[in-house]
Amino acid sequence: MHLELPTNIDDVIRLTDEVIRLSIERKSRHGYFAAAYKHVTITIQALLKQKGYFHAPDRIEALDVAFARRYMTGVFEDFGMPIGGEGITPPWRASFATLADDNMAIMQHLMTGVTVHVHYDLGIATAQGNPGAELQQVEHDFAQLNKVFSVLGTVLMEELAAVSPAIKLLNDIPAFIERPMFFITSVLMRQDSWGFAEQLAPLPQRDWVALVAQRMDQTISLVDDIAHPPALIADILQKIAESEEQDVVKVIEAINQRAHVPFDHRVLPT
Repeated sequence: MHLELPTNIDDVIRLTDEVIRLSIERKSRHGYFAAAYKHVTITIQALLKQKGYFHAPDRIEALDVAFARRYMTGVFEDFGMPIGGEGITPPWRASFATLADDNMAIMQHLMTGVTVHVHYDLGIATAQGNPGAELQQVEHDFAQLNKVFSVLGTVLMEELAAVSPAIKLLNDIPAFIERPMFFITSVLMRQDSWGFAEQLAPLPQRDWVALVAQRMDQTISLVDDIAHPPALIADILQKIAESEEQDVVKVIEAINQRAHVPFDHRVLPT
């Protein structure tokens, strides 16, 4: 199959499916993040078709594609199947380096990917596609996207409960089920990424170098913190990891099983 970087949201979904397929074939934990990412992309695709949800749907689709390209160029290069673009950036290299660690919990593996894509990629992609005053044209829609993450998080946590006893326990606690910590963290990161985009957008891209380098270093440090937390937390996470499903394919399938019904019976936030 000839693969190229995505040019529209349908391409993003098709390529994400290919990452999932390759991950299952190769028993690679790349499939954890890819399957969760598919939830998000399918949701955005549905919202783009919902009249009035976004004020600037064309800009949001362009942002989604530019955002995805930063991930796709890296993941396919890591599979030995480069499809163009800049390839694996240092933050993605740091995240990918953790995938072989059998001692990490499923949520840790997911969070390293989320951290790179949201803390590093999102602000850059947003500012690149919406320079200067154009950034304000997507502020409302960026906030709209943040509203859906707790809903997606609930779905994801329910899926992970089948392969992680610790997550199943959290799902049994009402205070956690509506705003799972994974997506609370993600939404906070997205808000921070908007601030980073606001720093970048007024500047010509030639003046981004120092800011992007600083953000890169911060992101790599966050990935390391997730993969190697303080001893007490590490001991707890290792016990969680030991209790979880060890079959990588089964975990991928658990995350991916309901990707086509991201909201199920839930009410879409407005």
